[in-house]
This record gives sequence, C-alpha cells and structure tokens, in this order.
Amino acid sequence: MEHFDSYDFHYGELLPNLTEGECAYMPFVNVTEENIGDFVYTTTQKVILLAILPVFMVVGLLDNLAFVYVVLKIPDMKTVTNAYLLNLAIADVLYLTFSVGEKLVKYGLSSVSDNDGVLGLGGCIVVYIITDLAYFAGLFFVTLVSIDRFMAVHSPMASGRKGGSDITQMTILGTWILAAVLSALMSPAYGALEEYCILWPDVAPYNNWAHVAAECVAISPWLTPFTQGLQTLPFFISFITNVILYICIIKGLDQSIERLRKHGLMKEKDINVRNQIARMLVVNGMVFFFCLAPFELMSLLSMVDTLSGGHKIVIPLETRFTLDHIGRVLAYFNSAINPLIYTAMSSRYRQAFKQAFFPKNRRGFFRGVRTSFNHTLSHTTETHVDETQTESRF
Repeated sequence: MEHFDSYDFHYGELLPNLTEGECAYMPFVNVTEENIGDFVYTTTQKVILLAILPVFMVVGLLDNLAFVYVVLKIPDMKTVTNAYLLNLAIADVLYLTFSVGEKLVKYGLSSVSDNDGVLGLGGCIVVYIITDLAYFAGLFFVTLVSIDRFMAVHSPMASGRKGGSDITQMTILGTWILAAVLSALMSPAYGALEEYCILWPDVAPYNNWAHVAAECVAISPWLTPFTQGLQTLPFFISFITNVILYICIIKGLDQSIERLRKHGLMKEKDINVRNQIARMLVVNGMVFFFCLAPFELMSLLSMVDTLSGGHKIVIPLETRFTLDHIGRVLAYFNSAINPLIYTAMSSRYRQAFKQAFFPKNRRGFFRGVRTSFNHTLSHTTETHVDETQTESRF
C-alpha cells in the first residue's frame, strides 16, 4: 500500500474512541472524509476488480488450459517450441490464479484498499512467492521459444538432433528452478506483516468499520530497493535478448530467401512463410514486452525513488499509483492473451485446436498436411530433411 507512505503514522496508547485493546500501541493514521479515497476502493478500482480482472482471469484460465490440453492431446504438437509454450501457459495460469485471486479475496473480505491483513503473513509469503515464480518462469520460457526459433533458422539440423526429450525436460526443469531461486530471493520483501490503526470519520458507514489493517513489508529497509532491482533485471535482460534474437531470425530468413532466389528455387510459398514467421515474432514480442514494460519501468523508478530517500523526486505519488494500476492490468492482460495470439497468427495452431476439440471434423488433418514451424523453416533454409528430425520432440 505505497499510497500510505505520504501519511504520518503516530504511535500512542489506546485512543478513547476505539474498542478497548483493538489498537493498543499500534501506529495509527487519522482519516478524514477528504482523504478517505486513499484508504478505500475507488470507483475506478472497483470497475477494475469486478469487471476487468475477472474477465482476464476466466479467459486466461480457459485459453491457457485449452492450449495445454491441445499440446498434450495432439501428437504432432509435441515439439520443443510447444513444450516451452506449454510451460509458459502453466506459468500464466499460476500468475492469474494467485495474483488476480489475491486481489479479489482482499476486496471481498475488507473495505480497506489492498489490505494484506486478510491474508496474514503466511498468505502474503505463499501468494507472492508463487506469483514471482510464475512471472520469472514466463520471462524465461518466452526467451527459450525465441532461442529455439533462432536455432531452427540458423541450424535446423543441429536443432533437430539436440532437441531430444532429455535435453528439453532438463532445460524446462532448470528454468523452473532458476525462477524459484529468484522468487525465493524476492521473498524477504514481504516477509513481515505490519499492522496499523485507521481512525475513520465518525459518520456512517465508516464508524462501524474495523480499525486494524495490515501491510506485508520488507524485513529490512535495504531489501526494498534490492528486490525492486532484482525484479526488473531479468525483464530487461530478457527484452534485450529477445530483440537481438528476433533481428537475427528475420535476417536469417531474408538470407535464405536470397539464396533461393539466386538459385532460381524461390517460390511464393517461401515468401509467405517468411512473412508469417516475421509477423508472428513481431506481434508476440510487441504484445509480451509492451504489456510488461510499464510495470517494470514503475518498479525501476520506485527503486530509484527509494534510494533517493523516498522524497518522490522521480514521479509524483498519485501518478505513480495510477501507472502502477495500469501496469498490473496490462500484465494480467498479457497472461490471458498469449494462446489467442498463437491461434490468430498460425494456421497450425488453429487446426490443432479444431482437431483436439472437434476430432470428427478434423480427423487426419495432420496426417495429410504437416506444416510445422521447423518444417517450413527447414524448407526455406534449403535443408531438405525429414520433418521428424527438424521438429524436435519432447
């Protein structure tokens, strides 16, 4: 509840207008009708919580779980790329369930905005560790997908040989372990529960509200900027890495087209394949990093602000609070939209969904038309090898 930082908390003995013992020796803040909007859910927050986030959560859970089902159901979808995308879908499910679910629980159980007291210290630790785990895992699996596509363009034969089951599973396991380590390093940032007392205005309905609320805070002040920086570092490393890989992939496709043109082997299909791949890379990358960038930039600015002594010199408090909400909503949107992008940009994924959910109508599709990502890439890069080699299984 960073918006409370601008208020002066006072320590004192039991105040006479409170129930005996409820707020004894707690820090307290006096809330008036003028500033009460900083402590309760505003209309905008209610719209986000009750209309937008539940839609993102339901859509995200349905389409991500559907994607997992399709990959597991359709044998021809069991490629290395889809193995990474399957784990990305699992990470998105975890992220939406715990991050959005936590906010809905807080809203349902407390009138105080973002009151961690309803979760308790154990709830804070569990929710935020799993949320961070899913977030870091998502970053890493997106990067692994880009690496796999890069290998398919520049070394499809090597990609086919090295993409065996053991290597793929070890890579996936290592990715989750790395994400878990980073998540554990983030946990001290919410390892303490700080209770405080709110002195509500003596008018209805506030005079009947509970006075005690709480916030999960860092166990030591220096951990706040440390974890803010730790959260942003993997994002920017992943962003730079993916941009470089996307550029190399598109350049590699252009070079392959040029080689085919020189030998008189270029077909219209090759141009279409190149354009489809380039379009998918650009759209996937833009959506993923555009949705996450605002929240990460806010975390970076918050770190600078904290290191400066908390004087709000980087960005005004109200603006930061608004941008923080926008950044979080975009992050949830990203987790919900990923499988929809795959199906919109790739006929292969659309046909796989049809075969999985309407098998009678799509029987034998993959036996008749095998159009895997690596198969089309291997054709474009003049590596005329069997698809079972270039499309690595997991």
